Amino acid sequence: MNIIRIVIVDDYDVVRRGLDMCLRAFPDFDVVGQAADGISALQICQETLPDVVLMDIYMPDMDGVMATRLIRAQFPEVKVVAITSSSSRADVQSMLNAGAIGYIFKDVDIDQLADVIRLAASGRPLATGWLMQSPIDPSTSETGSTSGDAAAET
Repeated sequence: MNIIRIVIVDDYDVVRRGLDMCLRAFPDFDVVGQAADGISALQICQETLPDVVLMDIYMPDMDGVMATRLIRAQFPEVKVVAITSSSSRADVQSMLNAGAIGYIFKDVDIDQLADVIRLAASGRPLATGWLMQSPIDPSTSETGSTSGDAAAET
């Protein structure tokens, strides 16, 4: 069994700790670090070289878009998945343009999140919820539902 090394990046401690606790229940996951902002995320990626980074968008000091861009430039083998409550199409497009392999909502259930992480680690692009049914148009900031039924390739 291949172990997937994961870094969790979110400015809310309760989110980081909650994801960490949930993900540790999967034998193929190893949470190797947590960060509260993009600057710390870069440092942790340099120290741990994870397979997948779960990245929030809105954080102090350095947001998830810039952190994703820098992580992908410095560590191209690291896959970044945006995990956020924002359903703004502009945010989706910004993260994908920065190099994120996927974009999921924080209301995802833990088994679905595990599937998303596995897909990301294998290099397969993914999304959940309304992102699966509609093309992403960077010129709009229209929002959609945040309910996610299943992970899928886009």
